[in-house]
Formats: sequence, structure tokens, C-alpha cells
Amino acid sequence: MEAHIYHLPANATEEYPGTMWLALGSPLTSPFVAYYPNQNSGIAQAQNENNEFNEDSVYWLAMDTLFMIEYNRDEFQPIATKKIEALESEEIKNAVTTMLTADEATAKNHEDATKAYETMKEIHAEILEKFKKYIKENDYTIKFFGKRAKAVFTGSEVLVPKDSAEIGMKLSVTPGEDMMSGELNIVDHYGNPVEEVKQDLTYSIPTAAFNGKPTFTDGTNEITAEVKDDKYVFTTKATHIAYTVSEGKEATTETETKPKTTPQSVVLLVGAVIVVAIAAQVIRKKLR
Repeated sequence: MEAHIYHLPANATEEYPGTMWLALGSPLTSPFVAYYPNQNSGIAQAQNENNEFNEDSVYWLAMDTLFMIEYNRDEFQPIATKKIEALESEEIKNAVTTMLTADEATAKNHEDATKAYETMKEIHAEILEKFKKYIKENDYTIKFFGKRAKAVFTGSEVLVPKDSAEIGMKLSVTPGEDMMSGELNIVDHYGNPVEEVKQDLTYSIPTAAFNGKPTFTDGTNEITAEVKDDKYVFTTKATHIAYTVSEGKEATTETETKPKTTPQSVVLLVGAVIVVAIAAQVIRKKLR
């Protein structure tokens, strides 16, 4: 993920078409930095191609910060926004709109990109400290949104009590090809499995996700689930849950007791008997 702003001057030429402002990761957590068409290189942290989180990467700093912000955007986003806007205001004041030599362009980019990277480290450190405190002192709800085969699981939720883990968690859903079995797993932001939590988690999975009645297990024991508001709801410390679906069985919310109804044929028969009885009484009166 990255965002671009292209600054194309009215007198742009083939040699100097303009400037590209680039925010690696999300612009919510990563400042825009000017990149010039003739610069020779970028800073090492902007070119880091590591495919997992590390602090020596502009991209991963931005994304890890964004993951934490999503837990409480109202509290955490202003921290990033304030620092990013201050830096970008300074960049705009010192922006270069004329052609630079390759060495000048490279030096200018490295200077601005380094400032942006240091600002991102400050943002990440401050939000990380507040994030750890937040999940220790507050319950939160994991919300799942699926695509393709997983779309039917959209609306699944996991209520996470405070101090359940020292990291933020997500729900991963893996249905089988036939949709008659699958797995529900608690993972970290990067999809790594979470093996243990301190508190019971409450799972709520839409009944519409299954073509029959599912059975949930923690790998050893069956987990009892009840249906509430069109969702299977169960509480467990298990972070790896398997399910299988029985064909032809649908979810039921409760056992309903309905008043017995009298068949229409019986009603008609009773009515006929009453008519005959009345007629018999009339005949007896006439014969007296």
C-alpha cells in the first residue's frame, strides 16, 4: 500500500516532468515525501524489501502503527495526524519546484525522507505504549469481513476481555472447499497464530455461514454453542477451533410450544352432530 501525489509544473519537460510525493504504507501514518525523477537512490529504510515487520522499514512502521490505530481511532489517530501535518507543512515550505542535479535531488530526498522516518518512529513508539495500556484496561471486539468464499462469515465477531493478551488479535477464517468444515483461528496482525490467551473469548458466528448445523471443537472437546440473534455464540479460551457441518440440520433458537389445533374435518363433524341433535329435539316436540 502506498499513496502518490504528482506535482506537474506548467513548464514541465521530458527531462524534468515534475515531482512525485510518496507516502509508503498508509498516508494516515506515513508522511508524504518528495521524490525527484533524476535522484540516484532513496534511503535504505524506504527500500527495505523485508516481507515482515521490522523497525528499519518505512512501510512496516506505517502499517504496524495503522493496525494499532484501528483499535481506537478516536484516541490514537490524532497522535499521528498532529506530527505528520507539522512535518508536511515544513516540507511544503521548503519544497523545490525547479530542476536539481542528480546529486542535489538525491541529497534533498534523503534529508526529507530521513526526517519523515524519524517522525514515524516517534509516532510508532508513542502509540505502541498507549496501545498496550488500552488492551490491558479495555475490552474490545474483533470484527471479521470476508471476501469470496469467506464472505458468508462477514459479521463474525470475537469479544476480547481486557488483559487477554499483550498483543492485538484478529480472527482468521478458513473454510474447506466444500464449505462443510473449516477452522476459526485467532492470529496477530500478521497472521501468526496466537497460541494462548488469559481470558475466555466469546465468539459470535453468523448462522447463515453454514449449510447445516455446525459442531465446534477445540481439537479435543466439543464446544457448546447456542443461537442468539441469528448467530452461533460460544465462550472458550481456545484460539484454534475446528468446525464440521451436518447436512439437513438447521439452527434453532428455542423450542417453541404451540397450542394444539383441531383439524378442520373434526370441526365439521362436531358441527354436523350439533345440527342433528337440534333437529332431533325439534321432531320430538312436534310428536308430543
